[in-house]
Amino acid sequence: MRWFVLLFLFVVQFAGTAHAALREVDPGDVPKLAPDQGLLLIAIDTDFNFDSLRIQREGSLSSEVINGIRPGTTSQLYVATAGKYYFEHTSIASWEYRLGNDPEFHFEVKAGVVNYPGDLIFRKVGAWRSRRWLSNRGLRAMDWIETTHPALRAIPFEYSGIYPDPFPAFYRAERGGRAVDLSKPANAAAGATAKAPADVEDLWRPNRVRVIRMNGAGDLVAEISRDEKSWNVDLINLARGASMRLLRIDTPIASLAWKGDRALLVTFERSFGESVGVIQIADPDPDHPHAELFGVPRPGYIVDTLPADPTHFLFASLTTTGSLRIDRLDISTKQAVESAASAEHLALGIANATRWFADGSGQLRAALAPKDGKSALFYGGNGKYRAVELPESVAPIDLSPEGDLIYALADGAAGERDLVAFDPAAGTIRATLFAKPGVDVESALLDRDGHAVGAVYYNEGTLVSEYFDPARTRLEASVQRAFPGESVLISDYDDARHHVLLRVESAARPPSYFYLDLAKNQASPIDEGYPWLHDRPFAPTHVIHAKGSDGLPIEAYLTLPKGDRPRPLVVLAHGGPIGVRDTLRFDPEVQFIASLGYAVLQVNFRGSEGFGKSFLEAGKGHYGTLIEDDVDAALTAALASEPLDRTRMCALGASYGGYSSLISSIRWPERYRCVVSMMGVSDRVLFFTASDSGRSKEGRAAAEDIMGDPRRDLKAMLESSPLYRYGELKVPLLLVHGTDDPRVDYEHTRRLARMLALAGRPPELITVDGAGHGFATAEQRKQVWPAIAAFLQKYLGAP
Repeated sequence: MRWFVLLFLFVVQFAGTAHAALREVDPGDVPKLAPDQGLLLIAIDTDFNFDSLRIQREGSLSSEVINGIRPGTTSQLYVATAGKYYFEHTSIASWEYRLGNDPEFHFEVKAGVVNYPGDLIFRKVGAWRSRRWLSNRGLRAMDWIETTHPALRAIPFEYSGIYPDPFPAFYRAERGGRAVDLSKPANAAAGATAKAPADVEDLWRPNRVRVIRMNGAGDLVAEISRDEKSWNVDLINLARGASMRLLRIDTPIASLAWKGDRALLVTFERSFGESVGVIQIADPDPDHPHAELFGVPRPGYIVDTLPADPTHFLFASLTTTGSLRIDRLDISTKQAVESAASAEHLALGIANATRWFADGSGQLRAALAPKDGKSALFYGGNGKYRAVELPESVAPIDLSPEGDLIYALADGAAGERDLVAFDPAAGTIRATLFAKPGVDVESALLDRDGHAVGAVYYNEGTLVSEYFDPARTRLEASVQRAFPGESVLISDYDDARHHVLLRVESAARPPSYFYLDLAKNQASPIDEGYPWLHDRPFAPTHVIHAKGSDGLPIEAYLTLPKGDRPRPLVVLAHGGPIGVRDTLRFDPEVQFIASLGYAVLQVNFRGSEGFGKSFLEAGKGHYGTLIEDDVDAALTAALASEPLDRTRMCALGASYGGYSSLISSIRWPERYRCVVSMMGVSDRVLFFTASDSGRSKEGRAAAEDIMGDPRRDLKAMLESSPLYRYGELKVPLLLVHGTDDPRVDYEHTRRLARMLALAGRPPELITVDGAGHGFATAEQRKQVWPAIAAFLQKYLGAP
């Protein structure tokens, strides 16, 4: 009995202590904090209703539960005992999702301050799934404190994440005693809009031709096309020069491949995953077409089309127990397809494989699967495989038809990305199939049997195909002569290689598709990706070479509209900045700006993809310094040789490009009349706590590798952050940002706009509700680009 009483008293005392760990603060209350207490601000941003969120203190039996959470942002303030806490779990429609096992959702509460672990964000993915993460929206949180608990605004505010956030203290010091009217909307609209000669909706509509393929006989071409209402499979009879529609459906069509000369494999994207169908073409006569679609009776995807086998393909699906199975399916008859009764089940032998490779005979020989937290290669056959150690830079493309080689991209001895043949049996690179100094290979060219016959790479912005054998080299040369200066890819050809499909594109030409009859040496247009732009002229682009401040060669592209006077210039910096590049392919942003009469300069500064590993590595750690030196070097070269008006220039960019535009205008204020930053980084330190890159240990390590570590490099990061140098941002500024940006949180724009407003120089601002990292819908683009056009015309004037 004595033990029971003691245990009861202990539990009551412990529970009372645990219960006191969190106590909600109502608006208007001014709590008196004990020496071991602080305040805790919890903010939840969700796009759906859910039942509850539990907040737990480590070592405590009781917890705080927030119930009935509705879409929008819910904020609550608590008196909290100092210690370590975590978000324990959420309850959504009787489903519970544990968060406490993930260290990303743990945080610390300090005494004497307002502790803020970041907004806990929920985004719905499907009927029963959601994504959850923390994002530092400290200024929004401080504004909420000031509005809801004004008596508590004097208490120091601290972000309690992994990295420091010096902004709250900076903001408090810079603001001083100045009042801020928080009742005004944060998204003051930019001024007037302008209609450009090139319409926004037409320029950004997606390519209507998604996939185009020729059969082995060379008499039929099949394509996936898309219009505003449907996805389609169309058939073009080359002999008749006419097309017919085989399929019209509202489900996205992902892929298309010929099986023989009169059957097509088609993959559909469904809400429950992919599904596969077979279109049997009984009569390809456009006047009397006859074709029939058969569906494989269970969801799954194509592993290998088996080009050498006209009546079978390899199909992957899940069993009732959730394991993967791969079958060799017969498509010779409707009954065989719809019943899958003739399926030959293949032995797998590797659990959790993410990709399978088959040889030319259709036998599974290799797979990629997770191992020790990384993707590993397994090689063998007949259900027996062994792990093969891949060099870190080797990225498999495909398996040779003989099954003895893996075609892959890999870093070569000189640092460029080469096309190689990797020997999985020996675990070494057997041969380098293609390498070019200063150039990264983009992909391999495979023949119908699956042999590597060439490589694709960019040469001065133009996509080039280079073949290994003389016959294909001569074919490529004749193709390039037909379309000089343009990116020409051989999309497909017949078995005899007498008929060829070409995809042609350039900076001034949207993608178009041609049929090349080699016997007649004649190319005929077969379709257009953007037929609504057919009659519109576009400004041409040419290459400019420069050298960075340390002598590094820099490649840039200048798009120059017609005119008899020096043109105003927009410097358009790309995003990334590491592993991204500009090319001479058709770019709606470039042509929209050029349609206003402004020249456009794009710079492949250090860190850009495609110029070798050493060039890419040279960009790491040089945000706002050597990268922007490269931009200015290219600009200097362009001004020296081109008909440009150096008195009328504006910097514009998105993501890193927005950051580059901001920091360049600070470093060279005399250069620019204005700046447009779209979803741009203003605070380099904030990027680590308000970005999808900072949500995991692996993402943070990658970000530190290319950007630096805020815990170690804080001073340098602040010196190269536009936010902390807002006093030097003197030029007119337009900020454009989506409210649901997972890569560069809207908090970047909120902070910079606030500081500039305090300085009496509020920027023009376009806030796009619901937009992510980019403007994906026609409505969003119509909100953004005409306003940008008006801003440019306001400060650059008429061309």
